[in-house]
Amino acid sequence: MKLYKKLTVIFAVCILSFGILACAAGFKANYRREQERNQAYLLRCAHLAAKIFRQSDVAELASDGDSIYYQDCKREMDQIQKEMGLKYVYTYVPSEDGRSLTVAMISGMTEDTGWKPGQIVEEEVPSEALHVYEGREESGFRIVRNQYGYVATAYCPVYGPDGRIQAVTGADLERLEVVSAYFREVRWVSAWILAGCGVLFFLLRYLSRRCVIRPVVELSEHMGHFVRDREEGREFARLAVKSRDEIGQMTETFNQMAEELAYYIKQTADMAAAAERKRAEMEAAKRIQEASLPDGDDPYKDDPRFSLYAGMKAARQVGGDFYDHFKISDDRLATVIGDVSGKGITAALFMMRAMTLIRERTLEGSAPSRILEQANQELCVRNPSGMFVTVFIGILNLNTGRYSFASAGHNPPYLCRGNFEAIRLESGVPLGLFEDEEYVSADLELNSGDSLFLYTDGITEAMNRGKELWGEVRLKEALNLHQDKTCAELLHMIDHAVAEFAGDAEQADDITMLCLKYN
Repeated sequence: MKLYKKLTVIFAVCILSFGILACAAGFKANYRREQERNQAYLLRCAHLAAKIFRQSDVAELASDGDSIYYQDCKREMDQIQKEMGLKYVYTYVPSEDGRSLTVAMISGMTEDTGWKPGQIVEEEVPSEALHVYEGREESGFRIVRNQYGYVATAYCPVYGPDGRIQAVTGADLERLEVVSAYFREVRWVSAWILAGCGVLFFLLRYLSRRCVIRPVVELSEHMGHFVRDREEGREFARLAVKSRDEIGQMTETFNQMAEELAYYIKQTADMAAAAERKRAEMEAAKRIQEASLPDGDDPYKDDPRFSLYAGMKAARQVGGDFYDHFKISDDRLATVIGDVSGKGITAALFMMRAMTLIRERTLEGSAPSRILEQANQELCVRNPSGMFVTVFIGILNLNTGRYSFASAGHNPPYLCRGNFEAIRLESGVPLGLFEDEEYVSADLELNSGDSLFLYTDGITEAMNRGKELWGEVRLKEALNLHQDKTCAELLHMIDHAVAEFAGDAEQADDITMLCLKYN
């Protein structure tokens, strides 16, 4: 019943507001029309009074108020004033500066208490009358409250025998009587409008209760039963559709919703289980990735011929980045870095398989290009998901400084010899795509103090909130800015620079780095 009370209040407010607005609009429109009628009526009266002097010299007539002709004209003006219900009718001649006027004739005001013929009255001439007298306007009208009362006045010119304007005639109507009569009429009309609004209110109240509230209450109660039935495990009973209007459509929609709700609940449970499996899968992938990588700290501290540091920062959705470093013999060191396509448990398993194959072939003593070819052949044989991995592998002779390397579609490393510069190399396609792909090895002679920086594209493709990439230019600038740092310090500085650039943007890919310094 709360809805019924709310609708009752809404109907009452709306209908009352409509009634008030209707009354206000009607009052405004009728007031304007009444004013226009008053103006037209007064102008007719003023013109009628002005015709009294059409063949007379007004100034000469005003100077002889006792003449028979003046008395005849005065009787005509008095007749117009009384029959037309006017307060005053008068004719006067304004002064040139508009600050005084000369009375010619007046009706409605006694000579003992008001103007007298021929009298010069020191009074500001209304601008409407002055404009008529000067010929700027054909007629004038104003409503004013002054010492003569609350009156509406119309002005028209008085033409002399020569056709020129010689005076102004004014007709005054008492506004209080007109307004009072008008308001009496408005009150009756407003009362009828408000009475009609009251009838409309009770009619709408009845119809809303019968056609809207009652069906909605039934539907609401049935919904409550539905919820309790679901909690208690009972079957749903359809609600009868009694009409074809919106209420009926809502009832039918509720029936369909209730019938499908069980299916949606099951789907939601299945989705929650799938999400939990996905989370567990990502957690397993992360553990596989972390377990597969060697310790990032320098495990070769006792070997003065080189220093090494590597690290990886996984993204929220685990990818397939990896790195590896190990000694093939006492004088040969292997460094590997790679990036598997895709994410999740599949990428992690493919990464582990690729790392194992590359380590096995490297320990056999093969050249870098041959290691990539053998690993590629085996990855292509059993790769139903079509995954691939970019790899860079390098083998350093710790005694001579010769660094033999090959690339399978991976980012070129940077060599620091005075300054960091990218190594130009011939790179093949990633492993796992084409079984018979051939790769090319290259050699580089490292001098004492030279450093190598290996990385994955998670660094250069790191983005900020503006979707701007960090890029190779910023990477090179950061490397050269911190080239005098140790391997561990250099990697920490690069990681900090990337994080500062990205800000609070989410890390989209794994960030993996390896630094090798030949002493």
